[in-house]
Amino acid sequence: MASSGVVGSTMVMMQKHWQLISAYGIGLIFWLAFYLWQHPPIQWAISLSTLQTLLILALLYPILEELVFRGLIQSWLLEKKWGHISWWYVSLANMLTSLLFMGLHFFQHTPLWAIAVLLPSLIFGYFREHYAQATYPLLPSISLHCFYNAGWFYLFGLRHI
Repeated sequence: MASSGVVGSTMVMMQKHWQLISAYGIGLIFWLAFYLWQHPPIQWAISLSTLQTLLILALLYPILEELVFRGLIQSWLLEKKWGHISWWYVSLANMLTSLLFMGLHFFQHTPLWAIAVLLPSLIFGYFREHYAQATYPLLPSISLHCFYNAGWFYLFGLRHI
């Protein structure tokens, strides 16, 4: 009997968070498609310094970026009446925050890769707003950002570090 309660609560959680679960799945599908297209060599053994760099890129930077962009900037823009105006589930606050996020990536990336940051940023912003009433409203955007960065840098970025 106890196991049916666990299964039932798991199903309720999955129904409630299907969009967030799907966002993780999108990351996996993107990595697989890009891997099949590019066939990058995967490094199974990595040095300690490379692991440290990967942890900075996959944990520290995404946490700091989400605190600044979604926690401060997007939250501040959402305090404005016009910040909630939205098109296709994307608020003006999310769009402006994501454009700023993308713009700052031009300093570190080629133009194509800086532009490619826009879609994930909009996804992070969507979940920041979708979970705004939660105890930890930034947790979904932080965890997604860490997940996306970890997969990306492990599969494609380590050879450039």
